[in-house]
Amino acid sequence: MDAQGDREILAQEDRLTEATRNVDVAALEGLYADDIIFTGVTGAICDKNAVMDEARRGLAARQAATSPEAM
Repeated sequence: MDAQGDREILAQEDRLTEATRNVDVAALEGLYADDIIFTGVTGAICDKNAVMDEARRGLAARQAATSPEAM
């Protein structure tokens, strides 16, 4: 791979890290391929739908924790 390809991969990895850190569901939706498959640390196999459902639950939990009612 050439230097330009390396930079592109690193930029995509940075976008993924930032989207994950910020629980940016829209960005994650665009970054993950429709046919992506993950194997979790427990051995569970997850597809994009499962990963996005988890991201949405994480976003809802974060919003609930930071709402004025929670403080």
